[in-house]
Amino acid sequence: MNNLFSCQAAGHESRYGDGNDTFVYGDTNAYLMCQDADTVLVDPPDDTAEVEKVMAENGLTLKALLCTHLHFDHVTGCAAWQKKTDLPVFAGQQDIDNREVLCDGAKNFDLTISDFRVQPLQPGMVSFGSLNVTVISVPGHSPGSLCYYFPSQKILLSGDTLFHHQIGFTDIMPLQSDEALRAAIADRLLTLPDDTKVYPGHREPTTIGEENAWGTLYRSSN
Repeated sequence: MNNLFSCQAAGHESRYGDGNDTFVYGDTNAYLMCQDADTVLVDPPDDTAEVEKVMAENGLTLKALLCTHLHFDHVTGCAAWQKKTDLPVFAGQQDIDNREVLCDGAKNFDLTISDFRVQPLQPGMVSFGSLNVTVISVPGHSPGSLCYYFPSQKILLSGDTLFHHQIGFTDIMPLQSDEALRAAIADRLLTLPDDTKVYPGHREPTTIGEENAWGTLYRSSN
């Protein structure tokens, strides 16, 4: 059985600022991560049908809903999934404390984020059934951004902190810090084994070794 399944939201586009910048909502990656049948859904998408199909075909049992951070494009499906499963949604405490501000970008797409219950998840090792995950605090893109490292599978779900040859942006949304993000990536992500596969919140996967070799932390800028 595969340990990781990836899904993606439907696309929307909105222009803001001086009319030249384009922010595209809809390329957000959602992930099902599993050990045996025990599964977590990371950054739940609003399209539940595709995820349900994957789960049914592979005999997966959902144990928890995890968010890498609470920017609106990563929480569009939280309410629907919580209603369907009655499972808790977990996120970083600092994002929970600033939830209203972080979700404010939804208005640019005429979207309303339905309310859902969210509980704080502290850094460290957590188990969901047989699935073990190390929760890593990586503030900067948002104040409470979390990454999820699965040591047995050597997989990191990095949210919007680390991408292929790029780090997360810190110059558009409120409560962002380039200094904090770079420090956390250097200390907590790039020190993971080089063969760790990195699956970000948008676009294609990479590895820790690739980002170290490329010098992403030093080449990438906002």
